[in-house]
Amino acid sequence: MLNSRIGYMSVLKYKHERNLVLIFFFLLMLDGIFRKWLFPSVATPIMIIKQLLSVYMVYVGYKKGLIKNIWATFSMVLGFISFVTTLLFGHHNIVIAIWGCQNWWFGIPLCILISKVVTRSDLMKMLKYILF
Repeated sequence: MLNSRIGYMSVLKYKHERNLVLIFFFLLMLDGIFRKWLFPSVATPIMIIKQLLSVYMVYVGYKKGLIKNIWATFSMVLGFISFVTTLLFGHHNIVIAIWGCQNWWFGIPLCILISKVVTRSDLMKMLKYILF
């Protein structure tokens, strides 16, 4: 009973973040569908919107204290080291370096945010959407 109450409180507390995760999930599916089957040229704007949404979600997660984790800090530091190394010794292209480090800076913290915000019922809804 206690776990269900905690889950209920997290649903109320993180409703905005849950909605962002659901929008991100929808864009992830839409990006894959367009890129693979329908219109590959339309997939690029969807991918950019998805990346901007992930940046916003990580910002909100840090602002609300949801991403206080050693792995998130480690990924940010490792991403920064990779970024500097690429600029100093690699191809010296800042746009490509930022694009390459986005998984370190936003992907891993986003996974931590999703694990704190999404409930079991949300996960089951997403899985049913994928499977059926």
